[in-house]
Amino acid sequence: MPDLLEWLEPFMPYLVKYGLPIFIAVAVLGALAKAIIRPLKRQKAIKEAAQLLGLTCVDELTPELADLLDSFSIIGGTGSLNHFMVGVVDDTSVVIGDYHYYSEGSGRSHGQRNGKTVRQTFVAFRSEELQAPDFNLQPENVLHHMMEGFLGKMTQYDVGKDIDFTSHPVFSGQYFLKGADEAAIRARFQPEILAYFEAHPGLTVEVRGDGLVFYRHSELVEGGGIRTLLADALGVLQLFRVRAS
Repeated sequence: MPDLLEWLEPFMPYLVKYGLPIFIAVAVLGALAKAIIRPLKRQKAIKEAAQLLGLTCVDELTPELADLLDSFSIIGGTGSLNHFMVGVVDDTSVVIGDYHYYSEGSGRSHGQRNGKTVRQTFVAFRSEELQAPDFNLQPENVLHHMMEGFLGKMTQYDVGKDIDFTSHPVFSGQYFLKGADEAAIRARFQPEILAYFEAHPGLTVEVRGDGLVFYRHSELVEGGGIRTLLADALGVLQLFRVRAS
C-alpha cells in the first residue's frame, strides 16, 4: 500500500482536481458498454437456441403473430417484446421471445420511487386444438387480494374475481385465476389440471381464443434452458388441447 501511494503521489493534484469528472466519465462509459454488450450477447444466445430448436430468428413478426401477442393481457400494456424465434413445433405455431417492463417500487429514495425492470422469456402458441375458455392464471400475491377487494372497487385497478377451488386449497393458495366465464373455467379445470399446477408453482398462463402464452415471472431464460422452457410450455398446452374426460 505505501508503494502504491508513493506511485500515485505525482498524480494526486490531478486526481483531486479531475477525480470526479473522470469517475463520472468512467461510469457513463461503463453503462453504455453494458447497454450495448448485453443485447448483443442475448441476440447471439437466442440465435444459437433457435438453431437447436429448428426455429427462425426474426426482428419483426407477421401481422398474424403480432395480433396473437397483442391479444394477451399479461404481455401487453407498456411492456416491450423482442428477440423472437418463430416456427412450428409439434404441429403447432410457436413464438418464443423476451418480454420486459418497468415495475414501480413501493419505496422512495431521495424523493424518487424505486423500481426495476422485470424480464422474462415467454412461449406463445396458436392452436386450433385448444379447448379452453379464455382465462388468466398467475402466481397469487398480496397485491391481488388488495386489488380484488377495496382497491378494485374504488379505483381503476380491477383485476377481477379470483376463482378458487375448495377441493384444491393448495392450488387456490398458489394461483390467482380469473376469466369472464367462471362456470366454463371451473368445468375446464378438472382435478388433473389443478393437480398439475399444484405440483408446478410459479407459472403464468393465459388463453385467448386459439392462443396460449406461458412464462415464469422474472425468469429470463438463457439459451441452453429455452429447450426446457419450450417443453414445459408444451406440457401446459397439452392440458388444454385435449378435452378432459
